[in-house]
Amino acid sequence: MELNLEKISAAIKSLLPQKRISDNNRSLNTTIETNRSLSFRLNDPFITNLRDEESKSKIYDQRSRIALEASAAGIWDWDIPSNVVFYSSESLRLLGLDSNDMFDNLELWDRALHPEDLEKYYAAIDSHLDGKTPYFENQHRVLTSTGRYKWIMTRGKVVERDAKGKAIRVAGTHTDIYFQKERELTLTKNSRFFASKRS
Repeated sequence: MELNLEKISAAIKSLLPQKRISDNNRSLNTTIETNRSLSFRLNDPFITNLRDEESKSKIYDQRSRIALEASAAGIWDWDIPSNVVFYSSESLRLLGLDSNDMFDNLELWDRALHPEDLEKYYAAIDSHLDGKTPYFENQHRVLTSTGRYKWIMTRGKVVERDAKGKAIRVAGTHTDIYFQKERELTLTKNSRFFASKRS
């Protein structure tokens, strides 16, 4: 049986992204193996680069996952036009919720936020959405499923804007800072107590 290298090349070419194909950069080596099967090797810088990028991407994803697990940080991703927010299982755990719990509406987050922290929280978000700050960061209390408030740090950044520059997607992290905040509050109370004793 005679091999038609042009047909084989055309078939392979149809599988690759058209913008990245260069006939000059690709060479096709075909051989008939002893078991009479056809084998070929495609040498193309695009495929090599794609493989390298995929490998680097996997390593980056693993590092990011390890860093998040080590820091006990949760991820959130807010689609502004639909007002739907994705919360990772780590973020839900901060609230004492199960990953199966439905919590994808920003209004639910409003209800979880401590009423005294709402104004400052949204002032920080609005400032970032308007481009006045390079990122969003705020410390606030959220109501957990146990009925108690917990201090968390929320950080975020606009990751997508429309053609007019309006923010349409914001993503970031939640970090449990409860113990750190409790220490700060205790130190503040103690310093006020000792200051009042001196006067």
